[in-house]
Parts: sequence; C-alpha cells; structure tokens
Amino acid sequence: MAFYHCSIKTSKDKKGNFIPGKKHADYINREKDFARQEFLRKHGQCVYKANKLPKWAKGNPSEFFKSADVYGRKNKASYREFELALQEELTLEQNIEIVNTILNNYEYFQDKYYAVAIHDKQ
Repeated sequence: MAFYHCSIKTSKDKKGNFIPGKKHADYINREKDFARQEFLRKHGQCVYKANKLPKWAKGNPSEFFKSADVYGRKNKASYREFELALQEELTLEQNIEIVNTILNNYEYFQDKYYAVAIHDKQ
C-alpha cells in the first residue's frame, strides 16, 4: 500500500542546535562515519546519488556544504532538506524518474544547488 510523506527541514535540530551542513551531507550520502556496517544495517544504504553543485565543489557535496557552514551568513540555515517518501511499489528507476521530474520541472529548484540521495527500502 502506498503511503505519503513530505517534510522540509532546516539546519537546526528540535532543540534549536545547529547541525553542520557537511555532517548532514555525509549522513545523507552515507559517507565517513555513516558508512560503517552497523549504521548501514540500521538506517539503510544510499542507492542513488546525484547533485547540482558549483564547479569549485568538484562534485563533492561534503565540500560544498562545509563551505556553506563556514562562509554562509551567521544565524542562517546552511541547507534545507526536502524529504520525500518514495513508493515501495515502484522500482528504483521509476522513483529516480520521479525525483528527476520534480528537480527538472519545478521552478524552485532551477537556481538552487543541491545534493540528492535515495536510500534503500527498509
């Protein structure tokens, strides 16, 4: 059965503490400490990654969000997270097509840099 979930989050946790963009990018992409087997067993692996980043980031979301943390405006969000539940009834390729349709057809994303990650079904 299909279920739906969509949320928009900022770089602050429930208590108002700042979450560094680099750390969050590593978490989403399952890099560094988040690539350990025990973490992946509990939270799932990243099965698809894509991004639209400036050339100086060299395709590395961690580097981009690290710079956003350092050089971004004080007391401002260094990232916004759009979290969508993709449908389990669809294949990975169909879900990727849905994500790319959203990114390519909604004006909001046209002038934004972003990193995309799709995690395995749990």
